[in-house]
Amino acid sequence: MSDISDTSSLSNPSNPPDTSGPPPLFWRISGNPAALPGFRQGLRQPALAVGVRRGAAGWPDSLDAAWRIAFPHAAGPEPLPPGSDPVLMRLLQWNRIIQRAARLPIYEDGHILRWRDKRHDPMLLLPGLEPQATLLVVRWLERWSNRLAAREAGDAVERFDDELRTEAEHLLTQLKRHFPQNTNSLHFVDAAHALDIPWQHLGGGILQFGQGRQARRMDSSFTDATGNIASRIARHKALTGNLLRRGGLPGSAPLSVTDADAAVATAERIGYPVVIKPADLDGGVGVAAGLGSADEVRQAFEAARKHTQEILLEKHFHGRDYRLSVLNGRLLWAIERVPGGVRGDGVHTVQELVDETNRDPRRSPTAATPLYPLELDDEAKTLLAAAGLDIDSVPASGRQVTLRRTANVSRGGYPVAVNDQVHADNRALAERATRLLGLDLAGIDLLIPDIATSWRESGALICEVNGQPQFNVVTAGHLYAEILGHLLHGDGRIPSIAVLGRSAAGSLADDIAQHLAAAGLQAGLAGVANGPNARIGAEPLACPQNLHAQGNALLLQPDTDALILQIADPVALEQGLPCDRIDHVLIAADADDALLNAILPQLLPACRRSVIVAAAHACVPRVQATCARHGLRLVIEPGDQGLAVCAVHMLLAPAAASPAREGRAQAGE
Repeated sequence: MSDISDTSSLSNPSNPPDTSGPPPLFWRISGNPAALPGFRQGLRQPALAVGVRRGAAGWPDSLDAAWRIAFPHAAGPEPLPPGSDPVLMRLLQWNRIIQRAARLPIYEDGHILRWRDKRHDPMLLLPGLEPQATLLVVRWLERWSNRLAAREAGDAVERFDDELRTEAEHLLTQLKRHFPQNTNSLHFVDAAHALDIPWQHLGGGILQFGQGRQARRMDSSFTDATGNIASRIARHKALTGNLLRRGGLPGSAPLSVTDADAAVATAERIGYPVVIKPADLDGGVGVAAGLGSADEVRQAFEAARKHTQEILLEKHFHGRDYRLSVLNGRLLWAIERVPGGVRGDGVHTVQELVDETNRDPRRSPTAATPLYPLELDDEAKTLLAAAGLDIDSVPASGRQVTLRRTANVSRGGYPVAVNDQVHADNRALAERATRLLGLDLAGIDLLIPDIATSWRESGALICEVNGQPQFNVVTAGHLYAEILGHLLHGDGRIPSIAVLGRSAAGSLADDIAQHLAAAGLQAGLAGVANGPNARIGAEPLACPQNLHAQGNALLLQPDTDALILQIADPVALEQGLPCDRIDHVLIAADADDALLNAILPQLLPACRRSVIVAAAHACVPRVQATCARHGLRLVIEPGDQGLAVCAVHMLLAPAAASPAREGRAQAGE
């Protein structure tokens, strides 16, 4: 977080937050919050601009204690930086903490903006996936922090505990609607953020990673290369097993059963033990394995029918449960999925061992944790009885007590990495099964006595192929970054440059685009100076007349090789930049002080490589000092005519290479 003083091109810049009226007891929202769909002040996410009027009170520790009660699974706020405003900083921090508690991908606290006119209230830039979500959080914080601050002296925070928890849970429920809540999406976005890969949520759970021609799109672990036919086959277990067997691989042979009587008759015909499972569901939902009697089959059938009407029955295969993850025909990772259970110590009862296991902070019934708690339900008690135990029994030291028939993590199982143990034949089997179904990314569920022994010797069964596999972060969290690394080239960004100037910006941008075209790259141009439409090469796009919308349209186009932003107006960035980072900033000869004073304080925090300017421009000394402060290189072009050629050279140069051609002066190194 950093303070800045230039807010001249915020939305509605002539109307800063109103400070009329008596000050609030604690703090309140001032004016109308403004959504900034683009990127401002170097933030890597869009933000909501919220004016804050505050009273004389500081931030009491009791508020942090209250929020910890309201959001018990969230991390607490970090210590306040020395000299910072405690109220404003805590609002920034708790906005991030609460949105993360709702599994929204928020990674930074934001900015405090102060108007040069000290009579006006400060404004917060609060990062958020969608402005509606951030506004929900801010209004919740406003209501509850003022309510708790106004309580009578000596009133305990606990007085509000029940209501506070209830409203906090309601807030989280509302927030979760703004981002897909499957396990994969948030972890892929977390990995992208760590790798500095740009991303955006396109809606409907679809995420785009990267920009323009470098971009890839995903829905959970479906990629834009996953075929519709392949995913349909993988989603239908009977069709999958049939195709695997026809292709010469050890696929399952499930049979459709329409009612419990038919299930029992089929089980008795093929022989116990058997497996009951839904035909069209993933994640172990409704699956019951190792069924050895008619009663167990009837119970399992009725349990499965609560989830689906398409139910399958197949012969049980005795083996350990492995998940092999395959990408583009190559095994990425392998784990063994151990069924949920406990290990005896000769001292504690089964109930006590389960309670101790569930105290692991990684086990929670929510999707926010990688493991799920064990439950001593009917299935667990049936398995205990079969083993001659009950919940009050004390298992011998070292005895493994199994409480689940299946090994899915969602049913209380836990994963163990076995990647270095996979036999070459088993690796080849998983890779071949993925190719046979036509999937680019798959999770092969393999039952086999030992993954270190060839399936050709021991026998094996591919019981399921997941076309949209989930990856457990306990042993496979690294796969998110690895998969993005396979899908994208580098950080997925295309070269980008912002051209600042009045009439000269348009001609310079056109010259840069022509030089790039000669090098085989198709540039997208955006900016009000270019008219109402952005364009790719010579082809116009129908876009709103603002820089953010035009630039974002170009970044969504799959044939955009480079992005050129023309900025000729001091209010061009009132909606924010279309991307979180710009490689280079080019200052044209007619870029006057009004334009530079309005744009550079907003643009340079987002610039990651260099600023290019003609040697004769009067701004050189000032820009040189600013570049040094931001850690940017200043490239000084001797003449105005060479600016476009210099810019193209910079755009085509590798990021790690020197940005200046031989003989050109550099400053701010």
